[in-house]
Amino acid sequence: MRFSEREGFKPARAAFQIDSVDEPLRNSLWNAVHEFVIDRILELDRLSSDQSFLRILWVDHFQWPIDEKPEDAEFCVADMRGGVFDGDWYEIYDLIEFCLENFEFYMHKNATEFSWRCNSWLEREMSAWRVVGNRIARLTSEEEIEAVEQAQASADEYGAVATHVRTSLELLSDRRSPDYRNSIKEAISAVESTCRIITKNPKATLGDALKQLERLEVKVHPALRGAFEKLYGYTSDQAGIRHALLTGSTLDYEDAKFMLVSCSAFVNLLKARAESCQPKAV
Repeated sequence: MRFSEREGFKPARAAFQIDSVDEPLRNSLWNAVHEFVIDRILELDRLSSDQSFLRILWVDHFQWPIDEKPEDAEFCVADMRGGVFDGDWYEIYDLIEFCLENFEFYMHKNATEFSWRCNSWLEREMSAWRVVGNRIARLTSEEEIEAVEQAQASADEYGAVATHVRTSLELLSDRRSPDYRNSIKEAISAVESTCRIITKNPKATLGDALKQLERLEVKVHPALRGAFEKLYGYTSDQAGIRHALLTGSTLDYEDAKFMLVSCSAFVNLLKARAESCQPKAV
């Protein structure tokens, strides 16, 4: 907390920024975009006439008429700045996601460093959002971020698991129209997919696969196994998430976030336990 806040000269922030972005946060995030993306664009423009990423930003992200795009890169950036600062609170988040997915970062100004810089500002300004992979999601603790990051980084035979986790995160982090029901469905499907892969039984339900894990000596505490069996039963029930639209459902962000983080952590645990059961190479 700053001196002015401690001494009462300036009010301290008392709540997370959820559906808003105040001026200090918007300025800080724009500064990060400017440092890692725009400065590079302007540097390349001085070296050549190629404005390919500016064109993509103009046409695909901002969806502005191409015949209104200025030839001069600096004028083009000025118009884009107006689109961010004069637009809705989430415009800066949309821009960050677009850059992470489409911009070719270079050398030490890489995507990881860009994400870290953005997250440092988001944390400092008490935003409830964080950069996770190429998405901005409402995750507020380092432990939650780490669990989801690790689960969605799955590769090779666990590629399907990563897809479920990534889809769950995308559905949860949609700021305009979050889909909590299907986010939960994808999260529990990640656990089911992990168990199927470990047991080499592609048709097993989660309940059956969890029982098979014990026979394979993949150790999971009975209470934890039982908890996920019940969660799966809830999501599979005819009145539950996987089979109904839940008219009048009270599912909310907290439900979906709990399932995403819990299922991601359980996926990571299962993979680690399965790996420890594999015979070591001599």
